[in-house]
Amino acid sequence: MSTPTIPSILTPTSPITPLSYLPEPPDAEDAFALLQNLNDRLAAVLDADVRKVAALYKALVARGVKDEDEDGMGACEGKVLKEVVEVVVGVQMENADVDAVISRYDTTGKGLIPIDKFIYGVKGDLPSKRLHLVQDVYKLLLDSTTRGVVSLKDAKAKYNTLAHPRVQSGELDPDRVLSDFVTYWERGRSDGRIELVEWEYYFAGLSAAIDRDEYFDKVMRQCWPGLKEIKQTTKLTDQSKRELASIVRRMDHI
Repeated sequence: MSTPTIPSILTPTSPITPLSYLPEPPDAEDAFALLQNLNDRLAAVLDADVRKVAALYKALVARGVKDEDEDGMGACEGKVLKEVVEVVVGVQMENADVDAVISRYDTTGKGLIPIDKFIYGVKGDLPSKRLHLVQDVYKLLLDSTTRGVVSLKDAKAKYNTLAHPRVQSGELDPDRVLSDFVTYWERGRSDGRIELVEWEYYFAGLSAAIDRDEYFDKVMRQCWPGLKEIKQTTKLTDQSKRELASIVRRMDHI
């Protein structure tokens, strides 16, 4: 009498696809190239019409979930990201692009993409310490107005280009620095309103060109008077963002 075969992963009971025929995920180099290409295409559209940054954020949040492993911040699945990006931004995403995004931003293995990190990651990422500074400047501007909304007029009035380290060294002209700043924020907007996610996106681009945290800190504190006296806060959590939104309902940001 023959001994019955005990099913195991080594002796499958039904035919399976040989592993050599299964599609392989892109290696790190390929994923990086795909993500860089996607970011370039997204930035070309978002930089030309920065209002789409907020529109993209809101659409993703509306269809996303709260990821407790990311401090309860908004996250979305790859399928949702693909659909929203194609509709709101008009940039086509292949499945390989989605896989590259998940590979870059999913740190929990749940297939979820942190929405905030994805958006300012388009410009090259915004490390936590720098993000705190960027958010502190935004809150500084918010505290300086009674309208409950940060506007280009407020930011322009507070931005001290004369204190910029490269202006002081003679490398840059202060009027040109201010002109470039204003021109960026005037694109595609008539109300002059600046939303938090747009602010983070803008400074993510500047951050990508600065290697040292110390220099980024120096630029921010010198160019935005009043920030010197502010002790760096922790990153805005989902709860604190909701509290901020309750004060500035017209921003429709969260």
